[in-house]
Amino acid sequence: MQIDSAMSYGLQGLGRAQQQVEQGSREIASLPVQSESSQSKDLTQSVMTLQQGQNEAQASARVVKSADDMMGTLIDIRV
Repeated sequence: MQIDSAMSYGLQGLGRAQQQVEQGSREIASLPVQSESSQSKDLTQSVMTLQQGQNEAQASARVVKSADDMMGTLIDIRV
């Protein structure tokens, strides 16, 4: 995998993670305050969406960092 494509994949992953977090946040914000069993299921699913977004963001950030580190190493080698 090339460094620029790794960076691109990482940035795309961060974008998807942001969308998941925003979706989960909107879903939670739109739930009524009353607690019913069906709402509990909706809340659980929304929290899972938030967690998935967080996990994807962390993984994507590691990809971006690795690509950045590789680019830095290449620059150091060439100089």
